Amino acid sequence: MVVAETGTSQVGAVATKMPKGTYYWTQAVWGSIGYAIGGAVGAAIAGKELGRYKRMIVFTGEGSLQLTAQAMSILNRHGVVPYLFILNNNGYTVERYFEGWDASYNDVPSWDYGGLFKSFSPEVSTNTFKVRTAAELDRILSDNDFQNATSPQCVDMVLDKYDAPEGLKAIFDFKKKLVSA
Repeated sequence: MVVAETGTSQVGAVATKMPKGTYYWTQAVWGSIGYAIGGAVGAAIAGKELGRYKRMIVFTGEGSLQLTAQAMSILNRHGVVPYLFILNNNGYTVERYFEGWDASYNDVPSWDYGGLFKSFSPEVSTNTFKVRTAAELDRILSDNDFQNATSPQCVDMVLDKYDAPEGLKAIFDFKKKLVSA
């Protein structure tokens, strides 16, 4: 089961090759940021009821996560073991690309995500990682303990402020052409 946040996470995840039988959810409407964690709650509970739950992978940006992070405690309460990948580039990337490249209103505060998730369910062991390079991420993803985790895994992926999937850049370039035509 894969849930991707609207915006940057969604554009990147939709281009990801997934195994056959993978369930994929996203909210395609721009402006509905904060969807991923709550969406993961619903998808995981429904998947368990239907006997289809195996693993929950969530992709979200740090700005979206800051709106609904408390829903992680609901996942923990229901025994869901999420793999949470946070695209952390200090702001709202979609808005940077479409309006306000360097505007301070597109910045978000820095949080300690590992500490945050441990505080939601102190009785649940949560593994947290902060990565800054592809090599660091590859090391975590290839780790057998990570792959077979029985507790929540939180990967804070620190990205460049203007990093974005190629699909988002293409959408932005198309928008620029429309506006200049």
